[in-house]
Amino acid sequence: MKTTRSLTAALSILLVGLMCSVHGGSLQARTTRRSGLLYYNGGYWKPATSSGADSGLPSPKTEGAACKDVLERNGQYHWDGFYSLTSSAGKKYRAYCDTTLEGGGWTLFASKTSLSTPIISNTFSEIAAESTDNDAAGCIPSSSWSQVLFRFKKDGGKSRLIYTRSHGNADFDNFLTCGKRGRAEMFRKVGGFYSFSLHNHNRRSPAANFYTIPKLHFKSNGIAENFAWTDHWLGMWDTPDGTNKYRYSNTAAARGRKCIAGTCYSSDTIWLMYR
Repeated sequence: MKTTRSLTAALSILLVGLMCSVHGGSLQARTTRRSGLLYYNGGYWKPATSSGADSGLPSPKTEGAACKDVLERNGQYHWDGFYSLTSSAGKKYRAYCDTTLEGGGWTLFASKTSLSTPIISNTFSEIAAESTDNDAAGCIPSSSWSQVLFRFKKDGGKSRLIYTRSHGNADFDNFLTCGKRGRAEMFRKVGGFYSFSLHNHNRRSPAANFYTIPKLHFKSNGIAENFAWTDHWLGMWDTPDGTNKYRYSNTAAARGRKCIAGTCYSSDTIWLMYR
């Protein structure tokens, strides 16, 4: 017991005055006079209590229209978790925010846990905004978004994919935006994609500009690169892919159904987030 207390005290002393974060593969350090035991959450050192009350650090401001607003209001004191947002109609709801990955400001709007469940709907779902572990189809409630992040919940070193609207396709943008969906089924040439992962030191691929998926298939069933193409970008369909050019899949059943940037996991939840 004495050894445990001594170790805890030593860790507290070591962490007092030093807050570290990793972003884009670089290590940054900030000094602070505030004290408290911190832990590393994968992107930032954060208080050992979720509120931050015991650490002497301020709790984050939790209001905003989207997670990007929350991030901008809180400066260096922010961490991944649930925040209170306000819809365009003035209604408050709870949403999960990623405030660290690739600059942060990501708001959850849809998730996919099972293999055959669609992930996009045409109406906004407050339940989807906070459903981190369940199937919850949704869409982006704002028409002013700029990027969409495709990632797995248990992120670790898994591949992530970002779609940038300014280099993309208007029909695909409308498909992702609430109340804007066009025809029931579309095949489109869609640009604006790049992937990155911790395994690759967060270096983006392609290194410059964006990748264009020659034939992206999207409808109520899901979103998927045509199964005859590379298998290295998106596969969130309701039926499995008979081909296997994926970089990794933990089960054959996951191929084409729960795949991001060529990696497929049947046991992990896919998150779709916007900023």
